[in-house]
Amino acid sequence: MAVSQSIWTVAETDRLPALVAMGKSWDQIGREMGRSGESCRMQFRRQKSAGVTEARKSVAGEEKRTEECTAIDTGDAKILTYHGEEIRTVDQLLAHAEIDLTIWEVAESSVNSWQVAGKFKTEDKLWKTGLLQIKVKLRRLAPKLVQDGIKLLLKDVKPIATAAPKKLRKGDKQLLEIGLFDHHFGKLCWGKETGTDYDLKIAEHEFRSAIDAMLERTAGYNVDKIVFPIGNDYFHVNDWFNQTANFTRVESTDDRFSKVFQIGCRSQQYAIERSLERAPVELLYVPGNHDRHTSWFLTEWLAAIFRANKHVKIDNSPSHRKYMQYGVNLNGYMHGDEVKHADLPALMAQECKQMWADTIYRSWRLGHWHKRKETRYVAGDTVQGVEVKIFPSLCGTDSWHYNKGFIGNARMAECSLFDFKHGPIANFVINAQQAMGKAA
Repeated sequence: MAVSQSIWTVAETDRLPALVAMGKSWDQIGREMGRSGESCRMQFRRQKSAGVTEARKSVAGEEKRTEECTAIDTGDAKILTYHGEEIRTVDQLLAHAEIDLTIWEVAESSVNSWQVAGKFKTEDKLWKTGLLQIKVKLRRLAPKLVQDGIKLLLKDVKPIATAAPKKLRKGDKQLLEIGLFDHHFGKLCWGKETGTDYDLKIAEHEFRSAIDAMLERTAGYNVDKIVFPIGNDYFHVNDWFNQTANFTRVESTDDRFSKVFQIGCRSQQYAIERSLERAPVELLYVPGNHDRHTSWFLTEWLAAIFRANKHVKIDNSPSHRKYMQYGVNLNGYMHGDEVKHADLPALMAQECKQMWADTIYRSWRLGHWHKRKETRYVAGDTVQGVEVKIFPSLCGTDSWHYNKGFIGNARMAECSLFDFKHGPIANFVINAQQAMGKAA
């Protein structure tokens, strides 16, 4: 059947650039548009030229230029394309399009600008204007069917009741940070092969025991808030196919994904309930490279069961970096595998200018490397440096890491205390032997 070559409608001309931005071939675009691929290619060239023509007419007052913003939604992906002068940044475009960043994340973006100049027809003067083209490719944090299913399930989840935290004593107050990074629920390690035993039962036992030990060791402090970074490879895999969030297949893993997820949820609920006996709890979702989506599902479940508790706050926004200010302290949290550590101090100063200005003690808190390390950087001519701290992990060494020679890291977890007025004041270490030695 011959392809219709009728006059292009406004809707078609709006849709064409978005399909091109998706990387489709001209033949694919032609099939979707009901036209030939060559017709689409020629129309796209005409539209690119027309952009300059429209701009000149607009400035000359002969034709009013309109802001153009189109969106193509395929269910699990969305393409935003903008042409105009009003919107200047990707963030402004996301706000204009009312994109929910608890559902979507930016996969790719580009901002192109150029100057157009000419001479007025009615006056002996020159004109010049700047034009912008912004393209944003979005993807869902999880497939639409999964997100819709989670909403239906969590709608009927009954919130749990917990007792109010104990009252504070008079005097200085402190923030307690729970540093259980990279626990890798679902990892399997055989001691005879790698030197350490680790499975789902051990992971659950060590996690709960570490929580108990941290709360016991800090019992003498006047804690008015507990911060708990979650994610950070809390789970070993991201899906039923035993893959990471980057689609790398993981060896030495418990393939009972449903049970692993249940145990992980139950352990995190235990940690929050125990922490609430001391103080209000704030959870910060920090995406890891192993379990980016699975840990996000966990935060949605936690938000549902604790939704009636005013003492639990959960930040599961899609940003890979989170910040918290507590008095004179500013802490940044990220997994640690995406940004060069030497760039982190300047990044903190740029992304949270006011908190930076209002604080004295500044620190990055990272995981990923399964070892304990601290580096201090001086940002510019500041008096106080920025600490970049890598947290250790309680999880064991699997066969892949053992065969590659990545061994010898001490298995431990840490918790830290920050005084509201006086900054960091204490740090406690819980090693694997202590965690396994406590009663379940």
